[in-house]
Amino acid sequence: MPNSSGNTLIIRNTESGFVLDAKEFNVKIQKYTGATSQQWKLEPSDKGKFIIVNVGNKKVLDIKDAAQVNDDVITYPQNSPLSPNQQWYINADGTIESSVKNLVLDIYSGNLVVGQKLIAYYKTGTPNQIYQLQDV
Repeated sequence: MPNSSGNTLIIRNTESGFVLDAKEFNVKIQKYTGATSQQWKLEPSDKGKFIIVNVGNKKVLDIKDAAQVNDDVITYPQNSPLSPNQQWYINADGTIESSVKNLVLDIYSGNLVVGQKLIAYYKTGTPNQIYQLQDV
């Protein structure tokens, strides 16, 4: 994945072609429409990590609650100080990995259909965990 820090991006699942959308509390995959809820910015954090900010709601990508496996991926106001579940690694293999507990963005149940929510899950390398960052 390219380092696109500062650019406006979409985050596209490579298998389905659907993009991450933060129109609702839970982040879901949707068909690309160009809505600001589907646009993201990477802000450098600490030691190779990024904060992923939604352009539409100005909230950051976050793992709900205690950042456990199967917890929902949401957007939430940025914590101060920044919490580990709001910091992400953008990996060369296409995964987006939380800085806490080595969990990655995963499309729930591997069900690549419009409206499916994202969860945090152990890295398996399956298509529902592989994304491409694309400039808008």
